[in-house]
Amino acid sequence: MQLIQSPDQMLAEVKSLKRKGLSIGLVPTMGALHLGHKALVDQSLRDNEVTVTSVFVNPTQFNNPEDLARYPKTLEEDVKKLKDWGATIVFAPDENAIYPRKPTIRLNFGRLEEVLEGKFRPGHFNGVGIIVSKLLNLVLPDRAYFGLKDFQQFLIVKELVANFSVPAEIIGIPTQRHSSGLAISSRNQNLSDKGLEIAANIYKGLEMARELIQSKKGIRETIRLTDQFYDEVDGLEIEYFEIVSAETLLSEDIAQNGPLLLSVAGYVENIRLIDNLYLQPD
Repeated sequence: MQLIQSPDQMLAEVKSLKRKGLSIGLVPTMGALHLGHKALVDQSLRDNEVTVTSVFVNPTQFNNPEDLARYPKTLEEDVKKLKDWGATIVFAPDENAIYPRKPTIRLNFGRLEEVLEGKFRPGHFNGVGIIVSKLLNLVLPDRAYFGLKDFQQFLIVKELVANFSVPAEIIGIPTQRHSSGLAISSRNQNLSDKGLEIAANIYKGLEMARELIQSKKGIRETIRLTDQFYDEVDGLEIEYFEIVSAETLLSEDIAQNGPLLLSVAGYVENIRLIDNLYLQPD
């Protein structure tokens, strides 16, 4: 396994691999790797001859400096895990290499960036779009893999690729979960054992909402009952719970037989967590 930290070296390496006709998969991460990331790497290894995993905590997608400061940084452990998992190349540049100067462009994803996460994290998806664009340009992948826990990010990246005619397939991988149902996340490392127990209620609320919808309770009543469930969990502060069209992320676009996204964000022990369920009505 290679560890590459220079963007120029990364680009030169993939160009060499391309000349040999080898297929390349990209797994973008912000490190603090866990089994959710392993699922992305495993799929890339199945689909491609070369798997490049990037490890870079991207400052431009954090609208809260405290959140950036708290984000776990474990490069040495991450490299060991990736070697064990069979990744071909680890791309781990430092901030100055990726951002030799402050970005001056602004990516606008329209309504897609104004709802859910975008409503509460202004500028977040501009930062996501910039770093993903850089990684796609430096790694030149045939396929790139994203976890569907960040479903809105997945749609944003697909929109980015479509608008700029990037010749890469964007593949979503289902959320990996603990036995409690809690979505596996790097941020979980900052929770106590008690916090992990409390956080498991986030998924329990989503499961309850799914059952309510499947029993024909209706969107408005499902939201009311789910909000009530969350309100009764001590130590859990919900920022939003919404049910939207899984295609546009807009509640007004919900169709009778269209796919739904049940999306939630909240805080446990001052750590912000997100989760969702994709629901295809019968």
